[in-house]
Amino acid sequence: IYNRLCKVYNTENVKYWRTTDKKEIDFIVTESFPQGKAFEAKMKCPVKRIVPPGKFTEKYPGYSFAVISYEPKDNCLWFLKL
Repeated sequence: IYNRLCKVYNTENVKYWRTTDKKEIDFIVTESFPQGKAFEAKMKCPVKRIVPPGKFTEKYPGYSFAVISYEPKDNCLWFLKL
């Protein structure tokens, strides 16, 4: 998924986000500060909707959030279609 994101968004724009209390988001893509995309990567698309940590949405309200999965489902982006 990292390699695919780097091809689509450029390597310098793909980052990782984590707080000191270990809240994390797998991939952050800055398109034009303060806007971008946040992605959580999962092998299987979870049944319930995953939400980003509150600290992230407070600090970066201009970032959208999505789950990327290896299986195509309604509530997940399919990794191959990024």
